[in-house]
Amino acid sequence: MDDLTALREVPVKKIIRAHNKMIFEYMQSNKSTAFIPTVDQDLIPEKPIKMISNGYAKDIPLLIGTNKDEVKFMQALIPNPTDYDSNNLITDVNRVLSDLNEDNKKAEDLINAYIEGRKDKLSTEPLEIRDAIMTDIVFRILSTRLAEIQKKHQPNTYMYLFEWPSPWMDGKLGAPHAIEVSFAFGTCDKPGTEVYCGKGKDVEELSSKVMDSWISFARTGNPNHENIPNWPQYDSEKRATLIFDKNIKVVNAPLELERKAWDDIDISLI
Repeated sequence: MDDLTALREVPVKKIIRAHNKMIFEYMQSNKSTAFIPTVDQDLIPEKPIKMISNGYAKDIPLLIGTNKDEVKFMQALIPNPTDYDSNNLITDVNRVLSDLNEDNKKAEDLINAYIEGRKDKLSTEPLEIRDAIMTDIVFRILSTRLAEIQKKHQPNTYMYLFEWPSPWMDGKLGAPHAIEVSFAFGTCDKPGTEVYCGKGKDVEELSSKVMDSWISFARTGNPNHENIPNWPQYDSEKRATLIFDKNIKVVNAPLELERKAWDDIDISLI
């Protein structure tokens, strides 16, 4: 719509209904996201990843990370999740990769890499593989690539992986999208959040440590403090990543086989 006057006259509820309809359709179709920024040569003059690669944000420390199971909540949109099989998986991954101009062979290679990477450690059921791939294409891979290029200009670059499992839906969601927010803001004890974050001493202790890291980073550009293991700066050699869970630890290159499977795929959203 080019008519701003007419757009301003559209009732808010109608806009929200249209928004929700589009979001629902995108989530069902396994698209990566319905709304993204647009390069307009003004507010966003060129692709952000290119700007950062050229040192646009060289003076800004970076603390970045994702949750282990960002998109598992999407299982609630599947009518019969127990019926989801390998045929559904290849169809969904093909659909996603076709938007990136990749062929069916690439989808098969990607799925096989995830099965191999998770073998003997994490579930390799088709629905679990789909959720892992979607988590990575939307969240984790872009985050690691951003950390890689920012590190070239800014030493204070840190990566985390949040693995605390939500008790919601009997724990089926793993560590889903946005679970870290309440830990970072100390709101796990607020009404409505316990069902998502859990409650008890372990929750309180983890939240305290997450908050201390965020506060330290905001003050100094370094998230380290005395109550967590030494958190090294991120680089593309060791890929040191702090795992936030009941037992906080540093792991070099977590989920590395899965990450490498995306090396020759351009998944930048803009």
